[in-house]
Amino acid sequence: MCRGRGVLKDSPPSPIIPYEVERQDSRPTAGGVEVFLGSQRGIVLPSALMLIAVLAMVSATSMTATLTDLRIAGAYYKSVAVFHIAEAGLVHGRHELSDEDGDRDFSDVSAVITLFNAREFHGGSYTVVATPMTGATPARLRLRSSACYPAANPCPRSHARAVLETLLEHDPAGATPRGRVRLIAWRALN
Repeated sequence: MCRGRGVLKDSPPSPIIPYEVERQDSRPTAGGVEVFLGSQRGIVLPSALMLIAVLAMVSATSMTATLTDLRIAGAYYKSVAVFHIAEAGLVHGRHELSDEDGDRDFSDVSAVITLFNAREFHGGSYTVVATPMTGATPARLRLRSSACYPAANPCPRSHARAVLETLLEHDPAGATPRGRVRLIAWRALN
């Protein structure tokens, strides 16, 4: 026997008989309706709805993350801004004490004095208080600057706040008025 086109070598050729194959469906049906996605008809709508639901969840998650990032960036901006406002208060206070104009000069401060109260500066405000250090030789002052952003007096808890402090020393041998008021140390209190 030879394998080939279905013809045996020793046997006569058989006639080709056309036949139709009936489609037999082995899927279970319930009252003529195929059970649970038995065919692909109607699968598009549930698939589209599931895809839309997944995209909605991804969109909501990314929007929440973006809003959180914006809040963090805003808080960071406020904390940096309030620090710079407090620093500006210290610089302004040191200048006021060293300008030798006869008003609130370093040598005139013998008790706690408020140099500036709620002075507005770039959307925020600062208050600067000078406190003499008793018994210090040479004379020293503690200068404290309290800042609030946005500007308010008194500063509510919901606003950004910073407190910086410096220790200033009076050196009468300084060449310039600013040189006579030396910065010894500074620190951030909060």
